[in-house]
Formats: sequence, structure tokens, C-alpha cells
Amino acid sequence: MGFEATAAAMSRAVPGKQPDDSTLVGERVFAVADGADLGAGAGARALAELGRFVGAYPTARRLARALIVVNFALWQRDSGDGALRSTITAAACLGRVLAVGHVGDSRAYLVRRRRAYQLTVDGEGRAGEHGVDREAVQRLGDPPPAAVPHVRRYLLEDGDRLILCTDGTWRRLRREDLITAASLAPDAACAFLCPRSANLEDEASVVVVAFREEHPVGTAVGRRPRPLSRPARIQ
Repeated sequence: MGFEATAAAMSRAVPGKQPDDSTLVGERVFAVADGADLGAGAGARALAELGRFVGAYPTARRLARALIVVNFALWQRDSGDGALRSTITAAACLGRVLAVGHVGDSRAYLVRRRRAYQLTVDGEGRAGEHGVDREAVQRLGDPPPAAVPHVRRYLLEDGDRLILCTDGTWRRLRREDLITAASLAPDAACAFLCPRSANLEDEASVVVVAFREEHPVGTAVGRRPRPLSRPARIQ
């Protein structure tokens, strides 16, 4: 048995500024990226490389390796002025398992039975470095092997909602907003979570994924599994 994923994405640009956020919604792979604010399209390039490497049959190991590949690809294409930098937060649905890979300060949240959990740590992705205000350690595109991706696995439950978002979105969110969004269809949840462009100081992007367990006809529904790694509950 596996899970059916229904997803939607939305991005809103700041008027007069070059957008550099990007989103990826595939059949089993979902991601957001926040490129450096230099109009170089780093976020879109990062997700293009991610999708190309992970392919149609993702695994947790392939997701981790893909983040290293993305880092190398951005570094190779960098003109030397630091233009090609990007955060990335990606998730892959692997049957009953959700793999979440992460470099930077874009976030992944899981909402389960009206409880919201943050699955990522801001600034994580460089050896021994953490911190939301440390721009130098938040983005892919540094000389290899500077980026150290973190990939964690969780067992999915029927009705789970995954929310991936860049800092232009999550800085405005409250715990109650995540719970409300989880009660909506993914497209409506994106519209609810993503602020209007006129209210933005930074570009905002979000991906919302709803998971529904697939039960073969005639099978009984068992107890809900516990997560492989317990996420910290949002206070």
C-alpha cells in the first residue's frame, strides 16, 4: 500500500523586483527554492537540476545525492559574482515513507491531526553551521563539498499535509495558519498561505501536498504508524 499525493504550488513576486523563487510539483517529488536576490534564476536552475537527477523513481539516497549535484551545478555555472546561490527544501513520497531533504532557510512543515510540526532547521546544510541570519551558510552554490544536505525520513499517515515554503512565506505564518491551511484543498491552501504581492517585501512561494492512503479493496485499515523520526512540535 502507498499514498496518493495531491499537490499545488504558488509564488508571488515583489512588484518591481526580479523573481528568483521557484517551486517543483511532480508525481512524487515536491520542492521550493529561494535563489539569491540577483535575478540570476538560481532557484529555477536548482529545481531543474533536482528534478533531472532525482527522476521518476526517487529514493532517500538519491534525494541526498541530488542536493550535492545541485550544489556542484550551481557552483560550476557561477560567474564568480555570487549570483548562483539558492536554498532548497525538497520532499519525496516513497510509498509509506516521506523523505525530506534540506539546505538553507526554506522550511518544511507537517500538519497531522491538527498539530503542526516543523521538519527542518533554518540554516542547516553546512557542516557545523546553523542560524537563520547567516546568509553564507544558507544557500547551495558554494565550492564543493561545502553543502552537506540533511535528509530525514518519516512514516506518512492518512490525511497528512506537507507544506514547503520560502522565508517570504513562513516569516508571516502562525501555527494557526498552518492548521487552517491543512483543512483546505491544496490549491486553496496555497492561496491562503501565500501573501498578496502588494504586501510583500520578499518574494513568497509555497507548495502544499495532501496525502491520502490507498487501501486495496477488501483490506482492513490498521493502526496508524509512528514516525521514523519524531519532528519537533511547533510551539
